[in-house]
Amino acid sequence: MKSLYLLFFLIILAGCKKEKKAENLVIQAMVNGQWKVTNFNKGGTDITNSFAPYKFQFKTNFTVDAVNNGTVEKTGSWNADASTQT
Repeated sequence: MKSLYLLFFLIILAGCKKEKKAENLVIQAMVNGQWKVTNFNKGGTDITNSFAPYKFQFKTNFTVDAVNNGTVEKTGSWNADASTQT
C-alpha cells in the first residue's frame, strides 16, 4: 500500500514539474524584450492603429507597461497559463 501512495505522489510531482517548466518558458518569452500589437480586431472592427505608438514591456512580477516614446503611459497586469497557451 505504501508503494501505491509513493507512486501516486511521484506521478503528481512529475506532472507539476512539467507544467511549472512550461510556465517558466512562457514567462521567459514574455519578458524578453518589448512587444508590439500587429493585429487587433474588436467586434469585427480593426483597431490595430489605436496601438500603433505603443510597445508593451512584460515583467516577471506579472505587470505590463504600455510604453509610448520611452514613457510609461499605463501599467496593467498579466498572467500566463502554459496548459492553455495563453
